[in-house]
Amino acid sequence: MITSGCGAQGWVITVHSSGAISYIKKRQCVN
Repeated sequence: MITSGCGAQGWVITVHSSGAISYIKKRQCVN
């Protein structure tokens, strides 16, 4: 299961089932 969220800085935080956390910079961020 992957949960992604959007921060005020425009980062998308993705948490993988393995426990790894990925931060992806997006140009546009929609809450």
